[in-house]
Amino acid sequence: MVELLEIYQLAQKMNNLLKDKRISDIDILQPRCTNLSVREWNRKTRGVLVKEVYHKGIWICIALSNDKTILISLGLGGDLSYFTSLDQIKKKHHVCLVVDDEEGFTIKFWCFGKFLLSSNADLEKEISLKDIGEHLWNRRVGLGYIEIPKDKCKVKKDEL
Repeated sequence: MVELLEIYQLAQKMNNLLKDKRISDIDILQPRCTNLSVREWNRKTRGVLVKEVYHKGIWICIALSNDKTILISLGLGGDLSYFTSLDQIKKKHHVCLVVDDEEGFTIKFWCFGKFLLSSNADLEKEISLKDIGEHLWNRRVGLGYIEIPKDKCKVKKDEL
């Protein structure tokens, strides 16, 4: 199973590589891993700018400029491979996302992987994400975000 730290690092790397690039094509060879047909994916995402890639729990979220978000879960594991030319696309994959007509990534899920599209308005209702809180690594949170009632927090003098 994919660890949170691995997802955090993947999301950071993907943000550096994909931010401010336009989606030119999406190919899905495993329709059971997604909520839309390939035609619908391309109709809703082709030409759209990638605003940011971040993680929420073990989900990788790709925020798009059209108020939609791509949600990726590697499930019990998978191979996410970045390519810089179409010649480098791995033949065995379940999903391929191409940006700027030449680079992008492929995903091969080992088991239970998901590649979903959600509107930002429905993101908070998304059953897989709705109960996941912000993570402390997230720069938007910080230490002031955590509130612990004084009567619930006991620290021994030895631990100080």
